[in-house]
Amino acid sequence: MYTLQLKRGDTLSVIVVRKDENGNALTGDASMLRSQIRTPSDNLVGSFTITETSTPGEYLFEVASSITNTFPLGRLEWDIEYNNGTGYVNHQKPSRYVLIRG
Repeated sequence: MYTLQLKRGDTLSVIVVRKDENGNALTGDASMLRSQIRTPSDNLVGSFTITETSTPGEYLFEVASSITNTFPLGRLEWDIEYNNGTGYVNHQKPSRYVLIRG
C-alpha cells in the first residue's frame, strides 16, 4: 500500500517508475497510461496529467491545485491503468491512497 498526505489546494505530484520484469526502464508509455482519483464509493474526483520525465522509465503524475482544492476531506483512492492500444489493458486495483486534510 502507498499512502500520500495532501493538504486540499496543494498540487499533487508523484513520480512513478515503470520497469519490465528484467528491471529495464519502460519509456514512451505516457500516452498509454491513465490514472484517476476516486472516493471509496467510486466517485471520480480527479485525473492525473501524466508526462514522461528526462529520466528513462520515470513518469510525473500530477493534479493541479485548482482540482485538489475541490477534493473531499478524508481518504481517496488512486489507480493506474495501462492500455497499449492493441487490446492489452492492465488495470491495477486501488492500492494507493491519498489522505486529504483541510
